[in-house]
Amino acid sequence: MQPERSIQKAIITYLRYHPRVAWAERMNVGAHKIETQSKSPRFVRYGFKGCSDIVGQLSTGQFLAIEVKSQYGRITTDQKAFLDKINDSGGLAFVARSIDDVVNSLIE
Repeated sequence: MQPERSIQKAIITYLRYHPRVAWAERMNVGAHKIETQSKSPRFVRYGFKGCSDIVGQLSTGQFLAIEVKSQYGRITTDQKAFLDKINDSGGLAFVARSIDDVVNSLIE
């Protein structure tokens, strides 16, 4: 079974050369605790709940969102809601478990 990180890397490489894709980048979502000089630590959040692993834009101007999952990975409710919002707004959003899913989704 191919790990999610390897799938993401292959997809990003593929997207950088695909003629339908204007740009695409990996998005990180989470939080990080930073120790400060004051007594309480500071939490910095990046991304947002449900945001796809890869976001970008097609050359037509459409938003692109790809949620990358391993063969047995499960999509969360927030991730599904984000993908649905993009598709309902005229963008292209989908789950990719392999590079083949991306190839097939980008066929016009």
